[in-house]
Amino acid sequence: KDDNETRLCVKFSRRYSQDAHQFAQAAGFAPALRAVNDVYGWLMIVMDDVTQHYSWTLYDIRRRKQKAGDTKKDPALPRVDVQNVQKRVKEHLDQLHGEGFVHGDVRDVNVLVRNHDAPADSPEVLIVDWDWAGRKGEAKYPRSINTQIARPVGALAAEEIKAEHDVWMA
Repeated sequence: KDDNETRLCVKFSRRYSQDAHQFAQAAGFAPALRAVNDVYGWLMIVMDDVTQHYSWTLYDIRRRKQKAGDTKKDPALPRVDVQNVQKRVKEHLDQLHGEGFVHGDVRDVNVLVRNHDAPADSPEVLIVDWDWAGRKGEAKYPRSINTQIARPVGALAAEEIKAEHDVWMA
């Protein structure tokens, strides 16, 4: 349905776990998923654009704090405690795993952190990038997995994505 007030994010992927994303959305730690449609062999994923309230990733925050030094305050950064964000991510992963799903790519670039001026009832963190996610025992890493990124032992091309891999990456 048309809604001129809602900004959307559209991405294309060869695979996507609509079920895992929808569970995470219902549990309050993923953006609202609007549609997943097949477009000539590609999946077009449409979700709410949350950048108004989540303009930073955990990676951004870590990098900026390292650059500025731990003693300096950067007013542009959200007021978050990195350890608390990691704790929230692990809590969300417990929910996800308890429901029988795995994510597969819980890197800090896929953890969005709430801006300090966002509504107080907004979740502190959102997990995005559900391309590799799926059911435990079924989801596998893609053959094109980037080997330059630190990953847990066993997180290899075409191998099963395990819950402990998600926790290691968080």
